[in-house]
Amino acid sequence: MNNEENLEDQTSNATTDSQIARSQDSDQSILPNLPFELITEILLRLPVKSLLKFRCVSKSWLSLTFSSRFIKAHLKLSDDDKDYTHHKVILLDLSHAIVKSCSLQSFLDTPPADLATNVSLPEELVKRSFCMVGSCDGLICLEVRYDVYLWNPCTRKCKKLPGPTFEGRSPGWFYCVYGFGYDKSSDDYKVVAILAERSKLDGVYRVTQVRIYSISTDSWRSIENFREGVELDKPGKLFNGKLHWVVRPCVVSINLENEMCEEFELPYYGEHGIDPALGELEGKFAVLCDHYLTVDVWVMKEYGVKESWTKIFNVIVGDDLWYNFYSPPLFFQKKNGEVVVLHGSILMVYDLKNYPDNNPQLNRFHGYAAANMHVESLVQPWLMMD
Repeated sequence: MNNEENLEDQTSNATTDSQIARSQDSDQSILPNLPFELITEILLRLPVKSLLKFRCVSKSWLSLTFSSRFIKAHLKLSDDDKDYTHHKVILLDLSHAIVKSCSLQSFLDTPPADLATNVSLPEELVKRSFCMVGSCDGLICLEVRYDVYLWNPCTRKCKKLPGPTFEGRSPGWFYCVYGFGYDKSSDDYKVVAILAERSKLDGVYRVTQVRIYSISTDSWRSIENFREGVELDKPGKLFNGKLHWVVRPCVVSINLENEMCEEFELPYYGEHGIDPALGELEGKFAVLCDHYLTVDVWVMKEYGVKESWTKIFNVIVGDDLWYNFYSPPLFFQKKNGEVVVLHGSILMVYDLKNYPDNNPQLNRFHGYAAANMHVESLVQPWLMMD
């Protein structure tokens, strides 16, 4: 570990020791006379903010909420909640330097700009411009000028990853596209970095090298079988343990379990559609295609099978959609069956039960460049390295 990580570990350990010291007296006080198993079930259903406070109640509660078994069980309950009680929407402002957050439930009822509150950023990210690569298990992956961070906004813990090393790159002639996700088979979090280098012949940026980072080893490795020479400009979309990128007319994916690459064809959505953006809807892989004034949303009913692509609705959004061209969309389904699509600063709520006869509910708000949904969690994967 570097000095920064050692300092963070020492600070974390000192905080934990202080919590334990304060909890020793608390253990002597009268706690509810309940079986520990029942107390565990109660704590599993509490929000992260409460759990962080309750770590000071007793040594047993402190130990319990730091255990990997508890953290994973709490994450599963929160993630599976169909009422989205523990889900939040993270909004990145147009300057790419300020993050705001609001609950997903309230986000749907009131204009987001009126509800969102500032999120405390790690000190090293304050007043710096960054991009959100993706969210997984309550962790948000951020890119800050070729540096990559994993950040849990609930626990306020952040880790800077070692930078990927690429061979022979020329300063000013490259950029990186990233993806972030979880490998269930090895219980490991991984980041993929794809280097696109600018051709001195035609000025086009094309993929030349791919690296993958894993928390368990705290290092990067090469991936050799990704398609070289293609153009990429958006972060990878995580679905079913794989990261996906659009390489027209196909989708190329990296399986985080075996680190092999696969591809399948996109639906045919016309000759003049803008490059599609990827998402997930109703547990199915989805693609959103802009046609300047309209948006088509397709789902793949059987993953990897081209013939199963189905267009589920089309929305007329007006002449300001171009403004959100580079903002990855956010899809999800409400409990009553309505589909929500957040694309930049356009919020679309669509009732599929009455499609195509009804008009979507549109809510335009301004000041945000991108949005991401994340679930509250206690996950801190860098503890795997201790």
